Amino acid sequence: MEANVACTLFFYFIPIVHFFILFAFGNLFLYSFSMKIFIADLSKIINIQNFFNQNLEVLSFSERERFDRIALPLKKLQFLMGRLLVKKLLSDSIVVDKNGKPSLSSNSKYISLSHSDNYVVLCVADDEVGIDIENCTKNRNFKGLSDYLKFEKCDDAITFYKQFTKFEAEYKLNPSLKKELPFVKFFKIDNFIMCVVSQSDSDVSILSVGVDFTTFRLELEEVL
Repeated sequence: MEANVACTLFFYFIPIVHFFILFAFGNLFLYSFSMKIFIADLSKIINIQNFFNQNLEVLSFSERERFDRIALPLKKLQFLMGRLLVKKLLSDSIVVDKNGKPSLSSNSKYISLSHSDNYVVLCVADDEVGIDIENCTKNRNFKGLSDYLKFEKCDDAITFYKQFTKFEAEYKLNPSLKKELPFVKFFKIDNFIMCVVSQSDSDVSILSVGVDFTTFRLELEEVL
């Protein structure tokens, strides 16, 4: 009799224990990353005007005024998507200081935004962070620009854009930064180089964002 009761209790508690294990490890996965990078591909938006009509309501009055002053449709879309990523994925809004640096109105995390052509990226971290993305197919005088910006001498796109995205990301983190940061990573997506910098070492989770703002993990090639 006692054996039957014990057996019944054992099988009764298995689903409960299983649930708590899944819950614990699921939340560990969700919260174990101190930095997340969300990447939105604007080329997936089929009808830009419809997208505007459906999403402009998320903008504040001042953001809408700024949106209306932007002339080019792509620039309008980049601006709107940056605000949408924060609103839809973080349930928060952006405030901009007098120097143009964005932060969350809740001050719950640090953020940095960047865009280039069809990509808009949002980085969210526990410490101050900077991010930049650039299209490497743009043909430029890399040697001349490297000399002008005081980069290491180079005449190829990858070497130049690694230095340039790092320069831009560091400036976004702190315009007066003088020291080398402990966390600098480069990633390649299609023909783009992306650099993320932070004042503290971080685990990074990269997520692709769909037009409906669903997300899924994205494995990107790290550029060394």
